[in-house]
Amino acid sequence: MEQQQMFLDTACFFIGQKRDTAIRIWEGSGWNGRLGLQTLENRCLLEVDIENNIDMHDHLRDFGKAVADASLPRRLLYSTAIKDMLEQLSNEQVSTVRGIRVVLGDYYDDVYASGGMDTLFDALDGIDRRTLELVDTDENAILACILRKPVPSLIWLRWNKCPNLSLPWWIPMGRLRVLQVYGSELKTLWEDESQVPWQVPLQLRELEINAPLSNIPKSIGWLEHLERIVVAGFLSGHVHLTKLPKEFCRLRSLRDLVLTECSKMKSLPDSFCHLWNLQHIDLSFCCNLERLPDSIGRLQGLRHINLSYCHDLERLPDSIGRLRGLQHIDLRGCHNLESLPDSFGELWDLPYSFGEPWDLRHINLSGCHDLQRLPDSFVNLRYLQHIDLQGCHNLQSLPDGFGDLRNLDHVNLSNCHDLEWLPDSFGNLRNLQYIDLSGCHNLERLPNYFRNFNKLKYLDVEGCSNLIIETIEITDNLPEAIKGIWNNYINWQSP
Repeated sequence: MEQQQMFLDTACFFIGQKRDTAIRIWEGSGWNGRLGLQTLENRCLLEVDIENNIDMHDHLRDFGKAVADASLPRRLLYSTAIKDMLEQLSNEQVSTVRGIRVVLGDYYDDVYASGGMDTLFDALDGIDRRTLELVDTDENAILACILRKPVPSLIWLRWNKCPNLSLPWWIPMGRLRVLQVYGSELKTLWEDESQVPWQVPLQLRELEINAPLSNIPKSIGWLEHLERIVVAGFLSGHVHLTKLPKEFCRLRSLRDLVLTECSKMKSLPDSFCHLWNLQHIDLSFCCNLERLPDSIGRLQGLRHINLSYCHDLERLPDSIGRLRGLQHIDLRGCHNLESLPDSFGELWDLPYSFGEPWDLRHINLSGCHDLQRLPDSFVNLRYLQHIDLQGCHNLQSLPDGFGDLRNLDHVNLSNCHDLEWLPDSFGNLRNLQYIDLSGCHNLERLPNYFRNFNKLKYLDVEGCSNLIIETIEITDNLPEAIKGIWNNYINWQSP
């Protein structure tokens, strides 16, 4: 029964939502969300993509909506024709409603001109708010109509086009697990710096704000159950936050922190290390961020760090070498990053959890124009699989022991203009499947053991104008497709 309801919820509401967001909502309903989602995924009734977003085949989605339209509790969906929802509301059983989704979009003017909204308001008054748990709308008048009576069981509220400067006091927060707000006017979470204008203790697990936010009140620290916070720009705009209050670091349950496009924020609080359970940090496009706190190495649970396009970031703290659980770090577009700390290579000494290594597998340094070298200790990252150094124009060489990275299967060195040679040890990378050397104008030779790459599927040497072809033997053991690429390159180079 639970899994059937989860399937219907997904078809009606949760396509495009994060996996963990849906789980938090279902757990708020008293269901085993994690087990239910896994079961639906195993039965191919939904899928979760590489970004952890939920998706569903169109036919399954349409089937789910049709079933939801004919069963209890109801799910009222409206996006195109006002009569669709009015027909649903005319059903004598409509009072038992689990969720409502009203997205007017481009139909806003037509609906109001037809007088349909007044009829809809009257019909919505008949809904029993005690069973209503899910609300998703981009129409403020609809939200006001729904919430003008108590909605004690509300678990999820997604509010698009919020017109307020701060979150209103009348949002029912008693059982709310996930709050997602989008608006071009929102400046702060609530007006009073010292008080949360809602019931305490709050059950809120996830807070997503897409707005030009300029302030996070000190009382944010009261939301002790928060597991995920997202603060991002609205419609490609910027977030105007200049800092986080130190009270922010009391959120000990926080696992995911996304602060993107905070173009005025230069640093994080020194007490940032108190967020002990943090696993994921996304600070992408915080273009004025100059440094990370030295204490970041205490966050032993960190697995993913995204610092892409933090243009003013010049260095990483030495303590980053203590993050033994780190799996992925994205530094692309960090134009002013000149070097990596020597401690970076210490990330290889990895603990084991349930028999599996927690290890750094992906590094993205693309667009780090000022990066001149990788530390010698870099070769200790023995579990590394993917490295992207595209556009590191000033990178002159790779460490001599680069070939010790035996698990590498993807290397992108395209447009590393100053790169003159690859170390001989490069030939030890027997698992390589992808090599991009395009645009390496100064690259003069390839290592003698290049022919050993028998797993290679992609090779690009276009634009390597100074590459000297010394011997055809270089392709002896390469796959046929790669031989063809190489021979075409030789023919193109030949007069």
